[in-house]
Amino acid sequence: MNYTLLLLSVLLLPVNRPVLFPPARLAPLPFRKVAFAPLPDSLRWPYRPLRLNEILVLESVLFQLRTAELIPESTPTLKLLVAELLSRPTLRIQLAGHTDRIGRSKDNMKLSEQRAEAIRAYLIRGGVAAARLITVGYGDARPLYPTPDERNRRVEVRVVE
Repeated sequence: MNYTLLLLSVLLLPVNRPVLFPPARLAPLPFRKVAFAPLPDSLRWPYRPLRLNEILVLESVLFQLRTAELIPESTPTLKLLVAELLSRPTLRIQLAGHTDRIGRSKDNMKLSEQRAEAIRAYLIRGGVAAARLITVGYGDARPLYPTPDERNRRVEVRVVE
């Protein structure tokens, strides 16, 4: 039974009316020791630790239309990526740039490479060694969403070593 609904039904009923649901007996919760409160998802590295050959789409790292300019909402995720890479100094990653299908394919290929390079430059400014970062552009060849969708203007991370 959903205890929230039960509680709301009791609290929202008029005072003189009988309770529609009998009170449930609540079993005690098992004791769990919590060392620290977990961070909210917005402040934590997305998903799980980076693994070899696993592709991670940086969903909140987005670009302006037809440019390699990051939108301001991209900064928190990029800062977390920098922290993850600095905490794991042996990782080498590939940054794969993508575009949506607006425009010519040849222009989109160049733009996707520029987007991957923009992320690489951000990571280098954050202290990650340039030798650990490989960039590649796929243009509009690998959309994840139907076009037009700004989420196709993205960069993916893949651990190569």
